Amino acid sequence: MRDINLLPEEMLKHNKSKIANQLFSIVIICLCIMIVSYLSITILDYINKRENVAVTSEIKDLEHTRATQENIEKMKKEITSKEKEALKITNANTNYYLLMKDIEKLVPQGIQFTEQVSEEGKMTISGIAQNDQEVSEFTARLHNLKGAKNVWIESTKYMDQIQFQVSFVYAENGGNTNEPQ
Repeated sequence: MRDINLLPEEMLKHNKSKIANQLFSIVIICLCIMIVSYLSITILDYINKRENVAVTSEIKDLEHTRATQENIEKMKKEITSKEKEALKITNANTNYYLLMKDIEKLVPQGIQFTEQVSEEGKMTISGIAQNDQEVSEFTARLHNLKGAKNVWIESTKYMDQIQFQVSFVYAENGGNTNEPQ
């Protein structure tokens, strides 16, 4: 048997055209969905990359900050150790300027120093005097010097003038008996 189509030809063309239009509409809708999906994925990827760059930059900044903080901590430790070292040195040594200034006040009129030697808390002063009394007076005054101990006359030589050596301990163990308060 044969199919006989009783519908007019115009209707058949219109049906075919309607089916083609529907098919075309479906294809266009699919393309639009694909384009929107592609654009959405592209925008999300761009936003994700931008956030990654921002996070990476922030991480680098934090690493730099951390490194700077570690350097600061190292420098603080070094400063603290240097301050402790300086304090040890300050506390362990006598202020020779102040010591000599105090000794200068004690020197009688006719005495001249020729040499002064300081070693490990002991000072030896060599000089010239006009007479014995000046040497005795200088030695007695050294007994009154703050921090001076074991003052003695080591030697005297009589020539035109008297050559003498006076020794005393001014700081036991290199202490700081003449440091300013």
